[in-house]
Amino acid sequence: LYEILEAAYQVEPEEEMLSAICAYLIRTQCYETEYHRWYELGIEQKIRLTGLYEAYLMSLDAREVGGVPRMIQMYFQYDSNLPYRKMAILYNNIIASRKSDPETYAKYQRTMGHFAMEQVEQEHMDDNLAVLYEDMLDLGLVNEELAHCLARILFTRKLIVFDQKMVRAIIYQKQLKEPQIVPIVEQAAYFQLYSDQYVILFEDEKGRRYVSSVSYRLENLMKTENYLDKCMPLAPDELPYIISYFEKKPNYLTYGNEDEKYFTRILFAKELDATYQADMAQEILRYYQTKEPQAFVTDYLKQANYETMPQAVRQYMMEMLVENRMYDQAYSCMELYG
Repeated sequence: LYEILEAAYQVEPEEEMLSAICAYLIRTQCYETEYHRWYELGIEQKIRLTGLYEAYLMSLDAREVGGVPRMIQMYFQYDSNLPYRKMAILYNNIIASRKSDPETYAKYQRTMGHFAMEQVEQEHMDDNLAVLYEDMLDLGLVNEELAHCLARILFTRKLIVFDQKMVRAIIYQKQLKEPQIVPIVEQAAYFQLYSDQYVILFEDEKGRRYVSSVSYRLENLMKTENYLDKCMPLAPDELPYIISYFEKKPNYLTYGNEDEKYFTRILFAKELDATYQADMAQEILRYYQTKEPQAFVTDYLKQANYETMPQAVRQYMMEMLVENRMYDQAYSCMELYG
């Protein structure tokens, strides 16, 4: 039927026929980008049709940033039942046009702020939401609760895969015990990356895995560095912030009093890779060798997994056991590991 209606419109491009095409597409839920031109045409010709504005946004290409008709802007200003990704497209367009249309931006600012906070709390992320989040952060709309939620969002990267056969990505990071496993949809995926020490494996639909043979590109969605100073003090126990922060501090000589509040989280975090955690523990204990001993240092030495430590780190930890007069545990380690 669609092909017939389309052919009829080309012969006789009347408003009535255009209305029929839009009505049919809405009724059959045709919201793919290829049908957007019809909804756009319907709005241009001011056709009155239930669901037309929603269809316009539903079919709008998520990568398209430009002017959205004022009629659409006004319609969605106060309420919408559209999926959050589609609303994010609208808001992204409004933010992109704020210099040329500051009035519309001002009208939407409160609504967009509330929407952005809701999406942050649900840890949603894509290209359009990243623009909204940066707009929210630039306005200073951050509290403790949001800072905790943003710990993952700020580090989200977009992975673009140049191989249509890949359906899944497995990301191993030096600092984390478990890999992230994310679906690849339309040759794109989103995951959190905390440093440049990582490996990405790709998996096809048959479960076969690939490394160097698959080409890909990583994109930063947000200017992470711009917001860490705002967010980290509000959520100092969040590992993403801590991991990123200590990437710039290679050893204990770069540590200061301001870093001490993060040490307990590092020493006892179950999410961290054992080798990375042991290396960090060694630097933390070295830092405290010239300072007043802390109770959590002996707590760590009591429960540390010495078996998984690199040999050089384990040797140092055994020396620390002796220095802290934990002789029984030091003797047990010497018996087990020499």
